[in-house]
Amino acid sequence: MPARKKEAHYYSVYLTSYASEEAKNRIEDTSSKHFHVSTEDFQSEEYYSGSSESTAMRAFFRASRDAMSKDLVISVRVVKDFKTVVEVKPKK
Repeated sequence: MPARKKEAHYYSVYLTSYASEEAKNRIEDTSSKHFHVSTEDFQSEEYYSGSSESTAMRAFFRASRDAMSKDLVISVRVVKDFKTVVEVKPKK
């Protein structure tokens, strides 16, 4: 009898950050009642995209390590089958 195939999953790892210090300050300023946020205010780096869980976890480690040296980081995310399964945000 042939071996049963494992269910395939799709993984992605992203590091999301503000595009600039000005964008960060404008978005985080809670005293302003009216402000405009656009997609240009953010950057997203893809560290991995594929079907290997172990490679995705190594990419998550690399993205987390890189996030420690960047001031504008919002989060590091691991997405499995298009659902966020891990999200790490820096302490403010």
